[in-house]
Amino acid sequence: MKSIIFFYPSKTVGGAERLIARLAQNLSSQYNCYIVDYQDGIYRSLLPNFPSSSFLDYKDSLDIPKESYLISFPPMIFDILDYFKDSNSIKKILFWAVHPANFESLIPFHRINSTILKPFVYKSIKKSIEYLNKNNSLVVMDGSVRDNFNELYNLKSQNTKFLPIPIVLPKEQIEYKPFTTPPIRVCLLGRLSGEKIYPAIRVFKDLNSIQNIDITVDVIGDGDKIELLKEVELNPNIKVNYLGVVVNNLDKVLKNYDLLFATGTSTLEGAKLKVPSILLDDSYNEITTDYKYKWIYNTKDYVLGSYIPSKYNRDNDLTMQDIIDNISNNTKKEDIASRCYEYVKNNHSLEEVSKALINELNTSILDFKTLKKLPLNNIYFNTLRKVLSRVKSL
Repeated sequence: MKSIIFFYPSKTVGGAERLIARLAQNLSSQYNCYIVDYQDGIYRSLLPNFPSSSFLDYKDSLDIPKESYLISFPPMIFDILDYFKDSNSIKKILFWAVHPANFESLIPFHRINSTILKPFVYKSIKKSIEYLNKNNSLVVMDGSVRDNFNELYNLKSQNTKFLPIPIVLPKEQIEYKPFTTPPIRVCLLGRLSGEKIYPAIRVFKDLNSIQNIDITVDVIGDGDKIELLKEVELNPNIKVNYLGVVVNNLDKVLKNYDLLFATGTSTLEGAKLKVPSILLDDSYNEITTDYKYKWIYNTKDYVLGSYIPSKYNRDNDLTMQDIIDNISNNTKKEDIASRCYEYVKNNHSLEEVSKALINELNTSILDFKTLKKLPLNNIYFNTLRKVLSRVKSL
């Protein structure tokens, strides 16, 4: 393997961009790593110490090193076909699906025409996923994404492999922080909008059932639905502080808590510090009073949050009283903290995921010429794509 190219040019920062920056930085000590980006793109800001020669400008024609290995996401399939002119330079390609809509987003206006064009488009997507799997060139971040693909596109017995989202572990030794005296210090971490607000509201309402001990809750995050959370009336033994978004030194802030509630990768941020961490599920609607919780280490298939209801949350069995009782008992708390940390280290550490990524790249048998034969890359779909793109530009 001579060179690794990450292809996801962007001018904004989000989870996918941070993922690429993190992996490119880590792998650059062993491989020649390049990132395709706009001249005013985000990666130069995310990686200020990355060699300038390692950034490939995203333009009409891309000149890339010979025998390159390419890593990208499914929404970039047509960009790759359109922009890489020297097909012989790309030896292997690996696509990493990190969102349930990764294939649907290949379609202009996909939220509108997914129903209108479903019989035609979904059939092509189904065949393309099967084609990529046949060429060992598709991995998914977790079981939730895989199951979503299987359901949407009626896929049967697809052995799509997992490549979980990585996180950087602290370099220093992590020390367990025992519970001493009340109040119990709780952190609610994450975006307060969309599918994330109702899980947060459920936490607040369930904390009201705890009346025998003082609790301090720090809310770290912001969003357009934050007022809904502030409207929840809390018992006198519960104090809340709204800290907004913490950009710098998040580790130093989180390590002082007794308990973390979060969704997605935010849960890993606490677990890696040996903070007992509850993985919340997503919902766009109010969550019923019989909802149960789970520790991050009890998740399956690397899932970092699933919509309610789902097979990934039907086995949740913790009540809020169970959680508080565990945190108040240092023997139980230390065991939970250690298991949270071990889960992250063994499944989501940057080093382990980087090794798995290289293994998947080496296993792929998809090159540029093979990609051109992808079922989605047909005259009918390309014509539809061009027409819809022109309509969108009007």
